[in-house]
Amino acid sequence: MSLATTLGQSRFHGSDQPTEEIRLTRRTLRPAPPGWSGWSPRTQLALAGLGLLTAVLGTVLVVQVVSAQDLRADGRADGAALTTALEAARADVAALADAIEAAGPAVSDARALSDLLTPRAGDLSAEAVEGVTAAADALGAAVAAPAVEPTLPAWLGSPSGLAERYVSADGDELRRLRDQVAFQLERLPDLGADADARVAGLDAARADVATAAAGAVQAAQAATPRILAAGPEATPDARTRLEQAVAALAALGDAPAPDAATRTAFTAYFSAADGFRLSHEQAVAARLAAEQAAAEAAAAAADEEAARQAQEEEPWWRDWWKPGNGRDRP
Repeated sequence: MSLATTLGQSRFHGSDQPTEEIRLTRRTLRPAPPGWSGWSPRTQLALAGLGLLTAVLGTVLVVQVVSAQDLRADGRADGAALTTALEAARADVAALADAIEAAGPAVSDARALSDLLTPRAGDLSAEAVEGVTAAADALGAAVAAPAVEPTLPAWLGSPSGLAERYVSADGDELRRLRDQVAFQLERLPDLGADADARVAGLDAARADVATAAAGAVQAAQAATPRILAAGPEATPDARTRLEQAVAALAALGDAPAPDAATRTAFTAYFSAADGFRLSHEQAVAARLAAEQAAAEAAAAAADEEAARQAQEEEPWWRDWWKPGNGRDRP
């Protein structure tokens, strides 16, 4: 190649370079066509990755939001159920506490009646007295156990806060919370049922005391003919008082309460029975004293009559030589 040719090419390329730069600059500033054709493969890959990451993060966020909403709804439902169960159990236990308080005086009355009847089993029957004592003890035992108000574990917190705790809890804590709620939802109704059963037991125990008191009344009625037969010499007034006392016991009804009226009726019955026996004993003692006095008087009269007859049967001359008759003088 000649020097002229070489110089000519250099001049051409040198003069054409600004034109090429301008062309490249215009191409760079030209708007990109629609779609991915305007981006380089590396840019397209980066944008695709960014879009995929955004979609994944959005999906995760949506799942988390939905899951939190579901947990919050479950927490609200469990909290409401737990609140209802707790209030119902507390109401049942409060009813039990009222029943225990109401039964307190009945326990005192039942024990007082037992103390009254125990020494007088002879005027009733051993079985009747034992029945009253056993019923009084059973009622006392039923009242002795206190009514404990249901509570929830401290770590469980308020039922109204379960919704937020469900959302904030991790897997293990959430399972623990759900298990505890399920346990309480079984325990609280059981506590309420136990309280209801104890109320029914208190009512039954009080009814048993009344039944035992009625048995003691029947025993008194059955013992009265025996008592009357054992005192045939009692006065009619004593017999009437005993019969009236038995009638007063019978007037208490088929299920007398062990109250002051019942104890007063039994006290009157025992007093009448004692008065009837005393009347009989006094009549017997008077009769025996009269019989003894009559026997002694009869014996004395017999002795006097015998002495008189003996004196009349003695010969007249037996007293001739007795001292003091004047015939013993010289």
